[in-house]
Formats: sequence, structure tokens, C-alpha cells
Amino acid sequence: MAPDGLAPGAVNLYSTRRDGFGHSDRVLGEVFAMHVGVTVYGAHAVANLRRAVETRDVIGQGKGILMERFGLSSGAAFDLLVRTSQTRNVKVRDVAQWLVNERGTRARSNDNGSNVGPAPSSPQAVVGDTVPGQGSP
Repeated sequence: MAPDGLAPGAVNLYSTRRDGFGHSDRVLGEVFAMHVGVTVYGAHAVANLRRAVETRDVIGQGKGILMERFGLSSGAAFDLLVRTSQTRNVKVRDVAQWLVNERGTRARSNDNGSNVGPAPSSPQAVVGDTVPGQGSP
């Protein structure tokens, strides 16, 4: 028995004797297998929630960068991330991560006194040819 979307698993028990497991042993084995299944399912759920929170955080940071840099609303910044994602055929999270990384690189370069050039002047320039992925803007 497996929850929807997860592959079923198996718990194998062996005996050194023929017919080594009686009825109560089999019932106990089924109860044990159910507990293992619930535990594994819970671990998957926690991992998925953790990834969702991390993804949400990165997308929020990317939106914030676009909002601050270009005076966009939250919705407009998210729409730009989505359009870029679709145009480039990459995940929204990856576009947002690129923005976060680019901002960090620019900040570190400025701290070191090196010149990385002016900040882009439009949202379209931010999501131009340097965004990872396929296709053209």
C-alpha cells in the first residue's frame, strides 16, 4: 500500500525454518510495514515542504530585486519572472536564482573596488541574453 504518487515499497522478513511465521507474526509484520510506510511518506513530505520553502524564498528575493531596481509592483515582478521562465524554458526558481547570484556578484565586485559596469536600465535588460536557458529573449 503506497500513498498516491509514491512508488510502493516492500518489507521482507525471512525465517530459517519452513513455515516459520504464524498468523500473529504475519499480522505484526503488516503493522510494522505500515509504520515504515508512514515514516517514509512523512520523510518525503518534509523534504518536499523544505524544497517548497527554499524555492519560495528565492523567488521572493528575485521579485524583490526587480521591484527595488525598477520600481515594479510585486505582481509585475513575478509576471516578468514567469515570462522569462517561459521564454528561456527554465524554471522560475532558476531565473530568480540567477538574479540573486547576479546581484551578489555585482555587490562583491563593487565592494572590491572593481567596476562591473552600470546596472541594467530596464527589466528587459536584466532578463536578456545572460539568463541561463535556451531560446532568445
